[in-house]
Amino acid sequence: MVKLRAFPLLFTAILLCAAGARADLLVPMEEWQADVNHWDKLSDRACAGDEPAWQKLDNAAQFDPVAQVAMAWLITTKTCAHFTGNEAAAFALNQRAAIYGYPIAISNLGFRLLTGRGTDKDADTALHQIDRAIKGGHGKAAATLALHLAQGIHLPRDLDMARSYLDTAEDMGVDPNLLDRAWDAYEAAIGD
Repeated sequence: MVKLRAFPLLFTAILLCAAGARADLLVPMEEWQADVNHWDKLSDRACAGDEPAWQKLDNAAQFDPVAQVAMAWLITTKTCAHFTGNEAAAFALNQRAAIYGYPIAISNLGFRLLTGRGTDKDADTALHQIDRAIKGGHGKAAATLALHLAQGIHLPRDLDMARSYLDTAEDMGVDPNLLDRAWDAYEAAIGD
């Protein structure tokens, strides 16, 4: 008979094995969109101080990758009612969500690794994760990476790579405001 105290260790070992097997799982962004719309609305309400919305999100963040990313946003956004500033917790939430192949979580994980927000910096792993997010259909990752490359933020300036990521972001229909900021940074860098 297995002792109950041994069960959590066995369960953890099974989860770790499963996570290792799923390390490169990537689910296309369009498959997440309905969940994103749902949790974005709820997280906006929780940010404004709606306690029932916060409780729903907090409960769902135990198992739902999109809710985990929303929770990470809530605890690190200064204007939100539940702001804690706990970057390490936000990193962990994105890391858990990335295991499920959620491109936004993978992108967040990559940029956190690139900037050292809540974790140690690791540019190589960061770029791998950001590229995975882009392949999963998260165009914002391409525009943001182009911005970093054009300005030489956290990475050496590389205008050829920046241009390539800008073209990708444009093809993916990224938000025009972000795309304009990235193009402006690129054009300013060319003028330097």
